[in-house]
Amino acid sequence: MKTRNKEGLEIGKLSGAGNDFILADARKGGLPLPEPELARRLCHRRLSVGADGLITLHASRKAHFRIDYYNSDGSTAALCLNGTRCAARFAFLKVIAPREMKIETGAGVYGAEIVPRGVRLSFPPFPVNARRVKVHSCPAWFVDVGVPHLIVVADSDVFQREGFLEEARSLRHHAAFAPAGTNVSFVSLLDPGIVAMRTYERGIEDEVLSCSSGSWAALHALALEGVDLPAEVQVATMGQIPLEFAFDREGTEIKRVRLTADARLIFLAGLEREAWEWGV
Repeated sequence: MKTRNKEGLEIGKLSGAGNDFILADARKGGLPLPEPELARRLCHRRLSVGADGLITLHASRKAHFRIDYYNSDGSTAALCLNGTRCAARFAFLKVIAPREMKIETGAGVYGAEIVPRGVRLSFPPFPVNARRVKVHSCPAWFVDVGVPHLIVVADSDVFQREGFLEEARSLRHHAAFAPAGTNVSFVSLLDPGIVAMRTYERGIEDEVLSCSSGSWAALHALALEGVDLPAEVQVATMGQIPLEFAFDREGTEIKRVRLTADARLIFLAGLEREAWEWGV
């Protein structure tokens, strides 16, 4: 793929279950701006490409490559599982990594495999920290899976819940999670093997169509709440693209997690400088 001039930037635009990302190969440098600023500019939906986040690929001594993730506001996160799947697909398409690969993230090294239904991730052992918190009338758990998530276990279908944005935004900034705040998800059990979930994501500061790390945190919260989860669970999302989890259960602990879900290529392209050189 060629850009129209030597000062352009080659990118991929991919979507993982409703989360969209701009991806760029930075293994040899060459990015036109510091990554937080580049994320703010390229992710703007009206002035540039538009996306939930920017993911850059870097050399790694532990894996085929390392990814750095930036939210659309330029803030960073140690882990974004929807983004990790998209990075795997991008790396495979660009011949950066083979069909089965290892990806270094800020929360450990993940295995990834390109499969017919998208990408399957194998999670590394990770010391998930969870505690029950009294911030809502429904049971709520604060779960850290590399990024923080507040999981509110609702007693009715969350897809029908009114006032979700207002509730979630208030909890995202709750004093109990100061100063960094937290991602917020409401979950409900539709069936023993189907969990409904809605997520408000910090850094994007809005509801997102899906959140895989939030889904992982939600499974932990449900297990701690005493819900009898089967070994395979489908998380239903606002984007109507399911996240398929498989895991081993040891008491209230969830281990050896695998996630299979969508990672779709939207386009590969060469951007002109005007994509990031706007405003003052």
